[in-house]
Amino acid sequence: MGAGRARCQEPRRQTHVHSDGIDAQSGLVEVLAGRKATGPIRESLRQSIAAVHKDAYMLAVRAIVTTDFRALLPQICVPTFVVVGEDDRVLPPSESAYLARMIPGARFAQLIETGHLCNIESSESFNTVLREFLAPHRDLATTLHIPSVYP
Repeated sequence: MGAGRARCQEPRRQTHVHSDGIDAQSGLVEVLAGRKATGPIRESLRQSIAAVHKDAYMLAVRAIVTTDFRALLPQICVPTFVVVGEDDRVLPPSESAYLARMIPGARFAQLIETGHLCNIESSESFNTVLREFLAPHRDLATTLHIPSVYP
């Protein structure tokens, strides 16, 4: 950089990682949880986050934030269900709704009073809408034949 030019960057949220997993105490739970998440739900989120291997997490995050998949969305030709929590601050409901609009035939559901990890935070609601989505596609799952690797 030339002399006198200030280096301006958006502040970046740090995600702390332990040698084996992500540090769930770093504030990540507060970003992922919905505003009405209870203490036990927050603890469940902490445990889930702590179980994630840091290298896999960092690779996934890098791929998600550095790749623009928008042009590929209309090419998706499998049943797709986009589920989001209304309090999701990682991928807000408006962005999730965009995904569902761009994927042909996709279904969209927004779960109330839940954050990014809605499958953990509102597991009963999540499982209900997921079952409703999967039921008409049950036959697709039974037509796929994967040969056994064992005799």
